[in-house]
Amino acid sequence: MEKATHTIRFATLQSTSAKVSDALIGYENAAPGQVAELIASTASCRTPALALDVPSGVDATSVQTPGVFVSPRWTLTLALPKTGLLPRLTGELYLGDIGIPDQVYRLIGIGYVSPSGTFMGLAQKR
Repeated sequence: MEKATHTIRFATLQSTSAKVSDALIGYENAAPGQVAELIASTASCRTPALALDVPSGVDATSVQTPGVFVSPRWTLTLALPKTGLLPRLTGELYLGDIGIPDQVYRLIGIGYVSPSGTFMGLAQKR
């Protein structure tokens, strides 16, 4: 069976999109080959970007950006705030409660109180 391949024409997406969603690599900050090209294209376009959890190319723990990275207008980080999500790297930062029970946090020694108080709610972190 032949493997189907598709080429994304990113320049076309940029000229026709109102927003870009960034969910390319998450926690891993090393961007190989075509992923690095997509990150560079996203970083250079004028279309506002929303990063899911961590902007691609940003190390969420160390704050390092070893190569190209997305500079989003907004970041929706999931479950817990990450130490490396600084305002200069995230744009407006929001925390998405994904429904992890409070007991899980207590079991691992994290004193966490959901900022939203409801399942799947959103709360601005700043």
